[in-house]
Amino acid sequence: MLNWRSIDNGAIVDRRTGEKLYEITQKDIKERNVLFRHAGASYSEVVFWVKDGTFTTTGWLRVRAGPAAVEIVNTAPIKLQKDSTIEISTEKLFASTNLNIPSGDLKWFLVDAPTQAEFQLDGEKVNMWTQQDVVDGRLTLKHMPSDRKPKYVDFFRIKSYFDTYESDVRNVEL
Repeated sequence: MLNWRSIDNGAIVDRRTGEKLYEITQKDIKERNVLFRHAGASYSEVVFWVKDGTFTTTGWLRVRAGPAAVEIVNTAPIKLQKDSTIEISTEKLFASTNLNIPSGDLKWFLVDAPTQAEFQLDGEKVNMWTQQDVVDGRLTLKHMPSDRKPKYVDFFRIKSYFDTYESDVRNVEL
């Protein structure tokens, strides 16, 4: 059990109702039922207490709010064999943000497509999709045979965004 009195630059709130909370459990944190909602100064500290039923200890929570950001954190080289299709998982493509948004609102945009493959969502060619599509395993990359001389190294350029916030463009090797 964690509890505190007040936070100068925001509040810890229930994810579903938005109600301010002054006590939460480890289960609440693990199940992502709580959020920190920033308001006010960019930096603050708050004392909190942790209780396990027998013992109590004190801790400090330091809150430093920064500008909104979207960052691509995982783009490993992707191995795609001739005439194959692979699922694009979060291990291959993942973006992080300090904004409290659902995965379905974090979008991906293909800046430059690979020359011998195409991204597909439910079997249809796409150049945009959401982080939730990746999480759900719905995004695939399909090798497209060509009459041109085959390339052994291909690449694509991609970025992720939400609203007006966007990541840097990232090159991904195939």
